[in-house]
Amino acid sequence: MTHPTGFLTHAYYTIARAVAEAGVNADLFKHPELIPKTLKRRVSAELKRLAVLLRRLIFLMALQVELAPVKPRPGSNYFEKAEGEPAARKAVFSVLPVPAGETPEFL
Repeated sequence: MTHPTGFLTHAYYTIARAVAEAGVNADLFKHPELIPKTLKRRVSAELKRLAVLLRRLIFLMALQVELAPVKPRPGSNYFEKAEGEPAARKAVFSVLPVPAGETPEFL
């Protein structure tokens, strides 16, 4: 088991066996629909612990993956106009004077 993938496959088999053992310890093969609440909690805790181990293994696998280098992309500027792009139209609104009225009492 000198190759890193040997460790990972061994770890997967170990976790799969632990999940199966958790089911056997809970006697799920006899009456899977009727289990006590304490047993449910114990099995759920064991499965959560195994889920954490599995997530850590997946993280270790992701660290070993060699990715291809990222291809550089040309930069773009939103504010610069591209060639052949029409000039932006501007909307002009006239401001009409508002006649002054009496000030409300609450002011």
